[in-house]
Amino acid sequence: MGGKQSIKSTNIENVKLLYSKALTSQKVNDEKQALSYYTQALNQIESIDSITQDIDRIQYNIFLNICDIYIRQSDTNLANIFLDKALQMAYKLQQEDTVTQYLDRQGKVKTLEGDYDGALLHHNKSLEIKLKIHQKEGLSASYSYYNIGHVYNIQDKYDEAICMYEKAIRIQLSVLGDNHGSIVNTYHNMGNAYYNQDKYDSAVCMYEKSLKIQLSALGDNHSSIAKMYNSIGNVYYNQGKYDDAVCIYEKSVKIQLVAFNDNRLDITKTYKKIGSVYQAQGKYDDAVCIYEKSLKIQLSMLGNNHPDVADTYYNMGIIYCYQGQNNYALSMYEKSLKIQLSALDDNHPNLAMTYLNMGNIIANQGKYDDAPSMYQKALKIQLSALGHNHPSIANTYNNMGIVYCYQGKYDYAMSMHEKSLKIHMLAHGDIHPSIADTYSNIGMVYAKQGRYEDAACMYQKSLKIDLLALGDNHPRIATRYSNIGNVHQVQGRYDEATLMYEKSLKIKLLLLGDNHCSIASIYNNIGNVYQAQGKYDEAICMYKKSLKIQLSEIGDNHPHIADTYNNMGIVYTKQAKYDYAISMFDKSLKIKLSAYNDYHPRIAATYSNMGNVYGNQGKYDDAISMYEKSLKIQLSAFGDNHLHTANTYHNIGNVYLNQGKNDCAISMYEKSLKILMSELGDNHPRVAATYSNMGIAYYNQGKYNSAASMYKKSLKIKLSALNANHPSIAITYNNMGNAYLNQGKYDHAISMYEKSLKIGLSALGDCHPSIAQTYNNIGNVYQTRGNYDSAICMYEKSLKINLPALGDNHPSIAGTYYNMASVCRAQGKYDYSVCMYEKSLKIDLSALGNNHPSIAQTYNSMGRLYQHQGEYDYAVSMYLKSLKIDLTSLHSHPRIAITYSNIGNIYSHQGRYDEAVCMYEKSLKIQLSALKDIHPTIANTCKMMASVYTSQGKHDYTVSINEKSLKIELPVLHNNHSSITEIYKGIGVIDGAQGKYGDSISFYERVATILFDGYLQHHPDLVIIYNGIAICYYKDNRQDYATAIQQRSNYVRYSLQKVLTINQLSLNIFNLQ
Repeated sequence: MGGKQSIKSTNIENVKLLYSKALTSQKVNDEKQALSYYTQALNQIESIDSITQDIDRIQYNIFLNICDIYIRQSDTNLANIFLDKALQMAYKLQQEDTVTQYLDRQGKVKTLEGDYDGALLHHNKSLEIKLKIHQKEGLSASYSYYNIGHVYNIQDKYDEAICMYEKAIRIQLSVLGDNHGSIVNTYHNMGNAYYNQDKYDSAVCMYEKSLKIQLSALGDNHSSIAKMYNSIGNVYYNQGKYDDAVCIYEKSVKIQLVAFNDNRLDITKTYKKIGSVYQAQGKYDDAVCIYEKSLKIQLSMLGNNHPDVADTYYNMGIIYCYQGQNNYALSMYEKSLKIQLSALDDNHPNLAMTYLNMGNIIANQGKYDDAPSMYQKALKIQLSALGHNHPSIANTYNNMGIVYCYQGKYDYAMSMHEKSLKIHMLAHGDIHPSIADTYSNIGMVYAKQGRYEDAACMYQKSLKIDLLALGDNHPRIATRYSNIGNVHQVQGRYDEATLMYEKSLKIKLLLLGDNHCSIASIYNNIGNVYQAQGKYDEAICMYKKSLKIQLSEIGDNHPHIADTYNNMGIVYTKQAKYDYAISMFDKSLKIKLSAYNDYHPRIAATYSNMGNVYGNQGKYDDAISMYEKSLKIQLSAFGDNHLHTANTYHNIGNVYLNQGKNDCAISMYEKSLKILMSELGDNHPRVAATYSNMGIAYYNQGKYNSAASMYKKSLKIKLSALNANHPSIAITYNNMGNAYLNQGKYDHAISMYEKSLKIGLSALGDCHPSIAQTYNNIGNVYQTRGNYDSAICMYEKSLKINLPALGDNHPSIAGTYYNMASVCRAQGKYDYSVCMYEKSLKIDLSALGNNHPSIAQTYNSMGRLYQHQGEYDYAVSMYLKSLKIDLTSLHSHPRIAITYSNIGNIYSHQGRYDEAVCMYEKSLKIQLSALKDIHPTIANTCKMMASVYTSQGKHDYTVSINEKSLKIELPVLHNNHSSITEIYKGIGVIDGAQGKYGDSISFYERVATILFDGYLQHHPDLVIIYNGIAICYYKDNRQDYATAIQQRSNYVRYSLQKVLTINQLSLNIFNLQ
């Protein structure tokens, strides 16, 4: 009997000893050893036949403590198993405090499972029982307040959380004094609540109170000190003080390595934090390395299917996403998701976050239609687990809005961002970084819609909030400055844009050093400004700076590098360095094809850029091929009503425009316009750009009124949507000037060019190629008016700008030499003219190759020069060279018709009239096909044919052709145009030759009236006209009238005060009659 009692006592003592050892191990966080002791104690209890209430109580405590260990390890399945065992013991013990302890743990498990309502239900029930038992707020009640505060903190209900923590700490200070260990956790969690509200100073205050107690009680190297350092490091991280954050985290790691070696789970949490800092610093390889360290420990201690392992895979996915390695990122998220689906409840918020990020990756891959399904899965979980007004739901709405924005579904995007804003304002009030983010996203939508002032307003709101919440030197402040800079750039406010980018750069250099990817991004933005300003060398310099950083930090295969190559290609295109441009676009394309699938919209963008190069090179078929590749991708990714699709239709229209296929061009522009007006409304700058190009097509068709109408529509929109000094408005004025020039409205043309010049000088300075182009255009007006010295002056101004800006070998330089050659030809300076044409030709051959339409145009002009010199064989040789090129690249372009006409003119001069008519008919056939039947060029061809028929004596044909010409030109040109007077004069000559003196006099008088109305009373043509009228009166036996008119002719001739070479002209009229 005594022996059995002795064995029983020994077993009970062993249980108590093992229990005590387990408590000690658990206290120092040696959970593995603690579990071993608890298991041994439970085995000992099973061997006891008669168990006392004391042993039952120990067994109950063991179940609770094991549950606590599994709660710390986030293993809710095992935690629930031991919690159920504890509940059975509680029923057996029938003690009220056992029920509250069970409820406290049940609340913690529910919290881990994401069932926050269930957690609050259990914690509040526990609090209610405690207050009932003790009749006052004792220490046990403070722990309930603490637990409730913890749940509120997780739910982002920070004010409620702080209220609970304050209740807890008030009790703890009263009962335990200032330096008790229990107060540490409450200060710490209050700090967390302030931290989550971005009240960083208050957070640090709480953390330092907690740290002070711990250092006093535990010394410098306790694991709790490490935990405290981690929290302070979190504050530094969010303040953008990354180096300070890493320093403090490394202190934490050092303590943990001393205390637990390198195989301790808490170290993995610190590694995760260091990884987050490296991510923010753009040190992606370092981040991956630290996550792999963390993963190795977790897999060793927790196995393959633990939620913490899933979390590390999730973080690695984020890094791969930043590196542009979307497939790796998706693989990591899928690994994370597989574990989460196995280990967590179906409605756990962590699942929602993984679905959300998978949606982001799918969107990055250009699969915009697939991304929303991921977001919907995330949203469904969040709504179930968190309710309708949780900030996490707001973030999901924000992501959905961003994808809708990329899809061009701006109304949907705005709806999502507004939902997000409403939730964030309810949760955080008006001043919170999340509110700033949402304003920024709304600003992006406005910018895409062309509502730039609204966009700037949103970005300013965003900046104001972040400045209040984060101070002047946070990375987010730098991002806000960049966004504002982007709006200024689009609006043509380049100085303001540069100022914003420099502010952004200053902050990021201070926080991130000079080798961070964010720095590269700003260099890219500054490069874009230089590009818009025509400072191409400076732009390339910025892009190279950006590229150097990117190649160093993210390797040579990241999409951001593709973007930089793309930007460089655009500049080289503008510099006419087409081989360099294609090389850049090829590099960009190679990276994008590696990073994305073949049907990603960003690949379509590169094909479009390559199409632009081929278009500029005159390789129109290659250009169309590139645009069609782009269009195929865009139709697949976006459908037929997206803005990118509209842009490609626009580009194809541009090629048709250059090919002289004006109807096809207008058809493409109309397709583009339909989409733009549907998606952006009728007042967007892109709509204006399309109207402008349609104006050019109408202009090419000789429909000058229609062209002017398009330009006016374009101008109206631009003046409404953009600031009055935007370079785009200058372009429209330039186009309107071109239309007026071809209508012969020279004063109107000059007025438009001067308006363009004023804006250009204000917005771009006096050294931009656009300014040079305007000087060129003004020179063209002077040339047409015969004011050759002024024309040369304008061309020289243009040349002075373009030579430094574009170099010696740019097609724009060739264009100016070409214009100067034309002036010299008109002045009879043929040798100088040949010299200028040859300069132009040399540049174009070097820049554009042998078969570009510009080469053909120069050959054509040289042919006209030789024709003026009477060197007809040389002239025909030049025309045939021109024709060979144009027939290859332009097919039935109106310029080919001009060449046939020029050859016809030579045959006419050589008296080869039938061959001349044959050439004119070829010309006319092309013109009627390409330009319809009311174009001034057709009228010119008719007039040349009329001249041949006159020489052949076929007067009826001459009159018929002249009447056709008149019918074409009268609706298009004003009555005072020189072309109209030439026709009237020609008909007058023929009527006189046929003896129709009355009709002849009528047409001559019309010419005289036009010249008088134009204040040209002393024009040399009046002498010819008066002579013609006088001859008609003479032939009609009306001598008095003939004498009176002849006196008028003499008066005009003498008033010119110079000898006019009109005798031969007059003689020709006599001979005809």
